Amino acid sequence: MTAPGVDPSTPVVSQVVAEHSSQTQHPRRRDLSGLRYLAKRFLTYVVIAFISVLASFILPRLIPGNPAEQMIQSIIAKTGQYPSPYARAQIYERYGNPDENLLIAFVRYCWQVLNGDFGLSVQYFPVPVADQIATGLPWTLYLALVSTVLGWVIGTLLGARLGWKPGGLLDTVLTPLSMFFSSIPAFWLGLLLVWYLSYRNGWLPNQGAYNEALGSPDLTNPIFLLSALYYSIL
Repeated sequence: MTAPGVDPSTPVVSQVVAEHSSQTQHPRRRDLSGLRYLAKRFLTYVVIAFISVLASFILPRLIPGNPAEQMIQSIIAKTGQYPSPYARAQIYERYGNPDENLLIAFVRYCWQVLNGDFGLSVQYFPVPVADQIATGLPWTLYLALVSTVLGWVIGTLLGARLGWKPGGLLDTVLTPLSMFFSSIPAFWLGLLLVWYLSYRNGWLPNQGAYNEALGSPDLTNPIFLLSALYYSIL
């Protein structure tokens, strides 16, 4: 329906009428488009997760040798005896049998991952990998949160300041510097900072999350909190 005296055949009026009709007569289409978008995003995440699991299953098998044989050789070197058949079966079950069918091994691997069983750590044997992840995950989330908040606050304040007075001294200095550092890969810039600030000058610790001499983490201890902040600068 159009206003009196308005020709609905004109291009502009036709476009307005069509848009109004699409907005008022097809609310279900908008709902379905949102559901389709969510479905596509969910499918994308599922595919990425599957590729990640597949890569974590295949890549270790492309490396010469295998963890099971390395563990058996380590036991022989420490005890001077070859492991019993039962012990070998347990090792192969935890670290993978090189002679097992790959399809069956992959299905079992996926089932273990879905149940939160990531096996035992080779480096920290016999500590489960899930325990290693649980130990490092809080510190990873802490660093991600702190770096995101600081980056947002500093970037917003500096961006607002530079935008308020473009062409000033601060803009002349910071803009080229930010462009220069943004062109350097983050991991390489991080290594350079660790080398210069830690290994060369010893101003900051080169690794760790806090001073381990303080014992286990204690969020109620101000000394521990200061140590964690100091260690998280880099």
